[in-house]
Amino acid sequence: DQIAVDWSGLIPGLQAKRWDMLAVGMSITEERAKQVAFATPIYQYGSGLIVPAGNPKGIKGLSQFAGAKIGAILGSTDADLIVAQKGELVAFKSHPEMIAGLKAGRMDAALADETTAGYANIVSPEPSIEILHDWEGKAARPTSFSVRLDDAAMLKALNDGIAEMKKDGTALKILETYGLTATNLIP
Repeated sequence: DQIAVDWSGLIPGLQAKRWDMLAVGMSITEERAKQVAFATPIYQYGSGLIVPAGNPKGIKGLSQFAGAKIGAILGSTDADLIVAQKGELVAFKSHPEMIAGLKAGRMDAALADETTAGYANIVSPEPSIEILHDWEGKAARPTSFSVRLDDAAMLKALNDGIAEMKKDGTALKILETYGLTATNLIP
């Protein structure tokens, strides 16, 4: 069964035995690993660098942000990164608005959560843009499922299943279905 819950309630609900595992693609952090047992990392993601098709300005990463107009969602860590790199932030309220702005030439590139950008481009393919999944300065976070700290049997079952899915190519096929690439898969 699937249970819908707010993000902030995921780990407390697991610890309270309201559910047996978290299958939400949670980033593995040191603090979270004190609260839950993470299965073998499956994939990693960060921000996708979105450029016009053909990347006419040749933007390949952080070193080209200074002086460039770079779009991001208002209040995101991507917005902070652009400002820190001395880029000109072009802020948007939503991902579709940002892509429309990039297509209209309002900026040179954009940063967006890689999973959001990849999946949005699967749902509504946009041939006038490219999503760079491997770019200079990308900070990727490993991701996996998690269980209660004392649930060794469930953790083993998950790890065995993940190993098999990586071996037979199923894991990569799933990532590609959602707009990610082999660069996101953790071998």
